[in-house]
Amino acid sequence: MHGKSLQCITCHNNHRNEHPTTALYDSVCRKCHKETSPAFAAGVQIKKALDMTEDLLTTATRAIENAKKKGLYTAEVEQKIAIVKTSLMEAQPI
Repeated sequence: MHGKSLQCITCHNNHRNEHPTTALYDSVCRKCHKETSPAFAAGVQIKKALDMTEDLLTTATRAIENAKKKGLYTAEVEQKIAIVKTSLMEAQPI
């Protein structure tokens, strides 16, 4: 695939569109990249970073929910969390 334009259909057929997740790194990337290639290594690092971000986001969301139950003002941080969730979703492989 080096030098070719990627589109959604490169990794998904048009009848099987699914919510993007990092699980795609474990299966789809191997179709075009050898495990010893720099591109595959970059994919491994990107997957780790996205998974770690998702875990931290889950932890932060739980902390905000607990703070809200205690009557603390959380609206501003909830807005920021929503932005992070959107950014994380946009960063997922398609």
